[in-house]
Amino acid sequence: MKKALIFMANGFEEIEAITLIDILRRAGVQVDMCSINEDLALKGAHDIQVRADILLSDVQDFNAYDALITPGGMPGSAYLRDNPIVTQAIRSFYNKDGKLIASICASPIVLEKAGITSELIGTCYPGFENKVGFKEYRKQAVVIDKNVYTSIGPGTAFCMALKLTEALAGKDKAQALYEQTMLQYS
Repeated sequence: MKKALIFMANGFEEIEAITLIDILRRAGVQVDMCSINEDLALKGAHDIQVRADILLSDVQDFNAYDALITPGGMPGSAYLRDNPIVTQAIRSFYNKDGKLIASICASPIVLEKAGITSELIGTCYPGFENKVGFKEYRKQAVVIDKNVYTSIGPGTAFCMALKLTEALAGKDKAQALYEQTMLQYS
């Protein structure tokens, strides 16, 4: 079974985090919600409260995961960016065979802090382009370059989730979830 770790801090964007978690779990991917706070309780940018599965301090080996994910939202993305453990984990996954990095909305600022965006074609929430510094910025739903998946914002979270599903669980599973969730009617 493939495993993904989603880093979460207070102020995370709920649509992005929960959509990615939900779709990947439906695909059979084990997704661990990882609080970078000192407790499991988290509050999203729009006051939705969730309980993480694990604390960052309890992660023994990031290499046990196939994907590292950063949801957007403010100030959640800034908290992730400012955490040296998160940025080091991201840096260690960059361009590594069998490992994926996914970052959505404002959270590519984490990728920038990890020192990888200048080598990437990517996307982020409009207005963050200068803070992220991609080699090339594209204003589109999902951009995949090397082993890094970026997505532009909350409305594209489902697209990102399906692209990650395809990478982690296969094209057939992604297509099945596309059909089962009625996305074709949107």
